Amino acid sequence: FLWGKINTFELGIYLPGINAILDGQLPYRDFFYLRGPFEIYVPALLMHWFGETVSVLSSYFYVGTVLTLIICIIIAKEIYKSRLVLYLMSLVLIARTFPRVVFTFWGGMRYVLGLLTLLLIIHYIKKQKKILIFFAGVFSALAFFTSIDIGICAFGCSALTFFFLLFFHKKALKPLWQDALLYLGGLFIVTLPYLFYLSVNQSLFPFIDSTFSVATKMMRTFPDHLVEQQPRNILEAIQAMIPNHPHFKHLTPAYCYLFLFLFLGWKLKKKEFTEKDLPVIPLAAYGFLVYIFAFRKIGASNFEMALQPEKILLFYMLQETLLILWGKRSSLISTLKGSVVRKIKTKARIRIYGIYLLIFLFIGSSAGYAIQRYNHRFFAFKYLMAAIRGKDTDALKPLHDQKSRSLPLKRVNGFKVPARQAQNIEKISEFVQKNT
Repeated sequence: FLWGKINTFELGIYLPGINAILDGQLPYRDFFYLRGPFEIYVPALLMHWFGETVSVLSSYFYVGTVLTLIICIIIAKEIYKSRLVLYLMSLVLIARTFPRVVFTFWGGMRYVLGLLTLLLIIHYIKKQKKILIFFAGVFSALAFFTSIDIGICAFGCSALTFFFLLFFHKKALKPLWQDALLYLGGLFIVTLPYLFYLSVNQSLFPFIDSTFSVATKMMRTFPDHLVEQQPRNILEAIQAMIPNHPHFKHLTPAYCYLFLFLFLGWKLKKKEFTEKDLPVIPLAAYGFLVYIFAFRKIGASNFEMALQPEKILLFYMLQETLLILWGKRSSLISTLKGSVVRKIKTKARIRIYGIYLLIFLFIGSSAGYAIQRYNHRFFAFKYLMAAIRGKDTDALKPLHDQKSRSLPLKRVNGFKVPARQAQNIEKISEFVQKNT
């Protein structure tokens, strides 16, 4: 997998836990694990079925990463009115938010569970089927036991959606209360049996202690700001919103959410907020929460994953702008046909051409940006372009320009790794053998 070489970065977090589970041990009681238990139970099951190889784990993360993109496009389809905007958003979404390096050993399914919760809530709003909100609760619980932060985002998104439906959309209290209980029922149908399982196996208190310690102490134990300068509080985040700030690119989503909230507030004030706009509320709530959590390491791939809902919302606002412009164009065409005054007709034509120019720039910039990113970051795209042009493709292989060698360890079956990593692993293996 990955041209016969292995990246030991985050796989070092998962593999020991998976190996322990396959040996019959229990998380938290028998060994410490940094994240939720379901994050290693699922790949452990897959490795039990398909073989205890890194390729199974890497495939699990890769499939999860691709699924996040597919679900985001499905969510956008439920919100957008224009297929053109949907297609352009999809190009930009894939180009901007697909993780460049970590797609085979990080993220993946934990983000899938959060997005599935969001998709179910959107379908619940549109179709008013109670079973959908029940399963939203189920997936919220699965998200929490996979990754605490995504679980909190899923629950927060659901709670904020219920709040909006109650106080702003004036939905009847009794049906809404019943639906909220159904959501909690979905949460409890996963949470209670698993907590009981943990309790029976003397893992409940170690799980609580581990979860609390990671949530409250990890950022202080491993302060990222000592390694990489990044905003650490609200004031520094506001300062980073200035265009010449080195972290300005990480604060551009803040402008998106600011304009979105102003836009939705304007629609509410004008009483132009309709049933068709409701799915934007859970999407905005979920996206904003994921973005806030990304600040714990804003320079990493957390930021790219937080951009997924943000890109859907950005193109939603662009779509609404285009629809307003298109309506203005229709009005100008009527003016052009109905007026006999030359000056008025000339101004109308200029404005119509201006609207066409803005639409052309929107299409061109979206497609052009996506193609530029594909050519810079995506192996398949670069390989295809190189093959079409008749260029050598060996230079596109991962780690092609680094010294690497096979590990003489039976457990890893001759995997090739970068030479520096091989040296570190061999020394650790030698130390373990001498001292155990």
